[in-house]
Parts: sequence; C-alpha cells; structure tokens
Amino acid sequence: MLDYPMPIATRCGTAHVRRLLDVLLAELSAELAVPRGVLSGSVGDVASPVSAGLYAELLGTPATCRVILHVDNKATDDDGYFAAYPALAVAAVRLSDAVDAEACLTYELDRVVMRRRGGRLELFDWFRPWGDPAVLERVPRPFVVTPQDGRL
Repeated sequence: MLDYPMPIATRCGTAHVRRLLDVLLAELSAELAVPRGVLSGSVGDVASPVSAGLYAELLGTPATCRVILHVDNKATDDDGYFAAYPALAVAAVRLSDAVDAEACLTYELDRVVMRRRGGRLELFDWFRPWGDPAVLERVPRPFVVTPQDGRL
C-alpha cells in the first residue's frame, strides 16, 4: 500500500470524520470506477508525540486526528490503480472542506499534495490529478494550483 497521510485540525470528532470519509470514498469510487480495495482510508487519533509535533508543523496548529488514504500499489491499471488517484485527491479536498479543517495531504510525509489553511486551498501541481480538468471540476472553490514541488 502507498500511504497518503493527512493530518487535520477540526472541531468534528474522529468518528464523524471516519463516517464522512467512508461515504466520500464509496461515492467517488463508484463515480470514477475505482474497484473495491484499490482505494481505502483510515482515521484515528494522534497518539504519538513525535507525530503530533510533525503534524502541528504541517498545519500550523495541533492536529485533532489523522486521516490516511491508501492506494493498493499491487493493483494494475486494469485493476483501477490509476483511477484511484483522482478519487483520492477529490476525497481529501472534500473531506477537509466538509469538516472545515486545517489539512495537509502528503505523499508518505515526504511531499505535500494539498494544503488547506484558513479556508484557503492550495493544490501542488507535481501531483498529476491536479492537472486534470475533470478532477478540478469536482474540487470545491476557490483553490490555487501552485507550481511548488511540495518537498518537506
């Protein structure tokens, strides 16, 4: 599995975030033809002090929970591997918007994919789905696509 961690800071509880993520992933997987098991997600508390420090640095405020989106890297294109990425991108943005969260979606805590701070959404263009107009049509506005490589 390839992990896309997304710490968030929201007033919503972890259980609410988990339910909403499950709904979003199901809807987007059906809409974008992502087979079951190729894209999944988990939500949990921030338990580790080391993680808490890193997440606070990414968000500019303490994280209240962590979301991890998973893509099955053993899936082939025929299995929907490439279809998972647009769904992942849109799910992350819609989730952070729905719970009015400070959020930072990363690729394995190495590169920033998307950041939402103070309601301002920033999409990092190294992540290919942000270059697809069909993906951007599904993203709540306003947003800015930035040419930064997102390296942490």
